Amino acid sequence: MDKEKYKAAIEAVKFSENFERDTIELLRKAAGCKTQKEKGELKTHKIVRIPVMIMAVIGILAATALALSVLMSPREVAGKSGDTVLAAALDSKDAITINKSAKAGNYTVTLLGIVSGKGLTQYDKEVQEDRSYIVASVQYTDGRNIKEAGETGISFTPLVSGYKPWQVNAWTLGGGYSEFLYEGVDYFIFDCSNLEIFADHTVYLAACENLAPSAEVFAMNGSGDIEFVKEFDKPHAMFTLPFDPKKADPAAVSKLLKSIGIAVQ
Repeated sequence: MDKEKYKAAIEAVKFSENFERDTIELLRKAAGCKTQKEKGELKTHKIVRIPVMIMAVIGILAATALALSVLMSPREVAGKSGDTVLAAALDSKDAITINKSAKAGNYTVTLLGIVSGKGLTQYDKEVQEDRSYIVASVQYTDGRNIKEAGETGISFTPLVSGYKPWQVNAWTLGGGYSEFLYEGVDYFIFDCSNLEIFADHTVYLAACENLAPSAEVFAMNGSGDIEFVKEFDKPHAMFTLPFDPKKADPAAVSKLLKSIGIAVQ
């Protein structure tokens, strides 16, 4: 959901004329109270006292709707970081806007968008076309502000189905990232070797506290699918990157894997 639609949804919850009335009636039914329809219309001058429990629930509902911050778009994140070239690329037809969120312990991790390959070079010939740039955010689910960039300990790594996580990951793909804090949200711009070339496989983005791509963290089944091991209890989340399989480049994959010393499959 984009920022404007999200704002509209929040405003609809906050200002709905029937929200409080309907919620109270539902809670009264759940508590065994008679509704207005069961009792007949209340006289206009009668004072209706709402139980403290019902008011508390209404407050919780409103707080839940407003807890998470309205996030910046991928273009806005790049612009805020000072990278105008990347901001333009992330606003192009070659970019993929994702806006998918997942819980990771006390945090909500959101994958905002990605742009890869030749979609970058039309904005700046100096930009490497063999890179992918991923924009993500981390925030407290309960709405608290993060006080300092990096305080959550969350980091990211791409993974590719069919390749062992300890062989193909952020480190072997030459990954790096920039990070900054804005309005209590930690924003990340992660870059690595072009991930589009793996588009005929499932390409993942894993987020984890104190991430280390080892067998204690990740498992790969017989089909090559990758997931966190069931016993792993640190905050973590996994996303699938929605690449077009037509953009896969097996020859480029072979060249890349050979360059980092991995046997080609």
